[in-house]
Amino acid sequence: MSAEENENLLTNEDNNDESDQSKTEKQPKQETRYEDPNLTSDLATIMHLVKGNIGTGLLGLPWAIQHAGILLGPILVVIMAIICTHCMQLLVKNSKFYSRRLKVRALDYPSVMYHAAENSNVDLIRNNPNFFRQLVNAFLLITQLGFCCVYFVFIAQNVRQVVMTWWPGAPSDRVFMAFTLIPIILLSFIRHLKVLAWFSATANIATAASLGIIFYYVFPGLTQKEMPPLVNSEIPTFFGTAIFAFEGIGVVLPLENQMKNPQNFRYILPLGMGLVSSMYLLVGVTGYIKYGEDICGSITLNLQSGQG
Repeated sequence: MSAEENENLLTNEDNNDESDQSKTEKQPKQETRYEDPNLTSDLATIMHLVKGNIGTGLLGLPWAIQHAGILLGPILVVIMAIICTHCMQLLVKNSKFYSRRLKVRALDYPSVMYHAAENSNVDLIRNNPNFFRQLVNAFLLITQLGFCCVYFVFIAQNVRQVVMTWWPGAPSDRVFMAFTLIPIILLSFIRHLKVLAWFSATANIATAASLGIIFYYVFPGLTQKEMPPLVNSEIPTFFGTAIFAFEGIGVVLPLENQMKNPQNFRYILPLGMGLVSSMYLLVGVTGYIKYGEDICGSITLNLQSGQG
């Protein structure tokens, strides 16, 4: 089956699904359908999507843009955002296609990869679907483990920095990592995204407050700064940092699978990624203009030192 035929199948399946849905809406309801109380609303899904994409990578974007230039950097960030959003939409579209074909409510990442490999027009892929299922599992494990390691270090270092203001002899970062492990393990026992919606809302409020503090230091005197170089040649370094910022691919299918109205995800995804990309651009551009070549790997280090 060619790629063009696959795309036509997906499109026809979507059209048939919308047609069937409209027919069903016109028919009177004869019985009450059970609805899982743990499914999430559209607003909760947006909060999860924004929180799942905005992390410590946001603080490193000014440093990333420094390596690409004040003109080329933002252009590349926009291109990366468009590609990431498009890939997320393809992932969800294929998940829905195979879910309808198999008559199941939802599929996870490995299952989508398995059925996509089964229908590939490349013999090597079609004959080894289990290998590609396990390959996806391995990639997810590596990426999520890497993200979590960074978060443990980031949380421990920042908490220790605050504690040292009133306890100069505070223990090392490793001790604070051990204490951080306890609440993280407790949060891991929460199985439903609906319960986590309150944590995501709280985290988004804290993120907004943090951005407000950053802009409080960045915006004053911003127009008096010299314009940095438009283009720099260290593009690979830029991509390494910027790709880390777009870390939300792992939450896409779980969010769509846990929605009350999954058909609305096609609108929620570009809206959420648009908000995320706008924050990335604002922090990255203003931070680099403010601190120039003195920008650190995390913009919070510049705030501490008072540079600029």
